[in-house]
Amino acid sequence: MFFTIIHTFAKGGIVEGSAGWLLILWSFLKMVVVGGVIGFGIGYIASRITKQINDHLIEITLSTIVAFGTFLIAEAIHVSGVIAVEAAGITIGNFGFEVGMSPTTRLSMRSFWEYLAFLINSLVFLLVGIQVKFSVLAEYWLAVVIAIAAVLFSRAATVYGLSPIIGMVNKKLSAGYQHVLIWGGLRGALSMALALSLSPSIEFPLRQEILAMTFGVAIFSLLVQGLTVGGLVKALGLSIHDPAQKEVEMATGRLAMYYGALEELAKLHNERAILPEVEVKLRQELREQAVKWEEEVERLQVVHGPLVAEQMRNAREDILKAGKSDLLSLMSAGTIGSDVYDELVKELDHEIDQCRMHGEE
Repeated sequence: MFFTIIHTFAKGGIVEGSAGWLLILWSFLKMVVVGGVIGFGIGYIASRITKQINDHLIEITLSTIVAFGTFLIAEAIHVSGVIAVEAAGITIGNFGFEVGMSPTTRLSMRSFWEYLAFLINSLVFLLVGIQVKFSVLAEYWLAVVIAIAAVLFSRAATVYGLSPIIGMVNKKLSAGYQHVLIWGGLRGALSMALALSLSPSIEFPLRQEILAMTFGVAIFSLLVQGLTVGGLVKALGLSIHDPAQKEVEMATGRLAMYYGALEELAKLHNERAILPEVEVKLRQELREQAVKWEEEVERLQVVHGPLVAEQMRNAREDILKAGKSDLLSLMSAGTIGSDVYDELVKELDHEIDQCRMHGEE
């Protein structure tokens, strides 16, 4: 988005002076707002469609259509395709995942997009490797060093500057984690793709220098920062996992897993997807496992009280949030009215606030 505006400005497409800055501001707002509205709208429609489908292959295919279609629509009306796709992805990843996808589809969807992201990343690095030669990096070595320093400085200013503000509304971020955020900020595919999009014409005589700087920053972040961030984490003492905390996390995680399996079994039973006798047998097996881990959590409550209490608060808050999603599904299906939905959501919001208050005590 900023790249597009600066790109236009560099080509002389925006006049200088106050009128030019107003035009830049208007372009920015239009690209963000309109692009976001388009993305959220398409993401919402796709989420409603996936609710009517129970085939992970079709739902994955729909997600690819949404991604590319949203970008093309946004670009066709001259707004930010990237913002539109991000908005669509946020909508599907939050609203769509909760109301329209089975656990199998969620797992398949994540695996598919994780692989696609890896593939595209690899292709972009390959393209840049073809475009930029090490002789060019050596020629523009000073520009590369300045670019690396600028990136590190800007990231440090952002992390150190915003962390106190974030700590006022959320959990405070320790200094060690701030250091890791700065040094562990790897840069790659997006910045190189933008650099490659510059036309190799007389309009951009510095294209080779920009490519060299971008590729140099990416190499530094991968080979220097990427290979040393693990040592930094250990040096700051952030990699030590308390055995007691791990034991609590394992128990609560397994308990949540069996609770989720029981919910999915109930859904299959309601949809008449399995035989009643199969549902009864599986529910008995899953319930036995759930009871087993409920007892284990109770035992750990005695041994590691504070840790278990914190885990239970977090788990309870997640369950309450999931309950809000279930209520929305019930209202959409006509099972409950909007007035009942509003009243129950208020009760859940109150309980979520109580969980957070107890967690801050």
